[in-house]
Amino acid sequence: MVFFGISFYIPLYFQVLGRSATGAGISQIPYSLGGAAVATISGQIVSRTGRYREQVWAAWFFMTLSTGLMIMLDDRSGQ
Repeated sequence: MVFFGISFYIPLYFQVLGRSATGAGISQIPYSLGGAAVATISGQIVSRTGRYREQVWAAWFFMTLSTGLMIMLDDRSGQ
């Protein structure tokens, strides 16, 4: 749920910075590709080890951290 919420608001943030709708979507590509890469790596780890609990806790930690940092973004944040 948080992933999709962030996916909705990141382009809006880029539009506040002055990018067009297309430019905002293009700027979201690293976020989407990063999520796909992490999901692929996590899936490989779970399929090889059969353990998923550690990954769930790590995902909660990093999602909480990244969302908290994203909340602090404003129009004066570095680009």
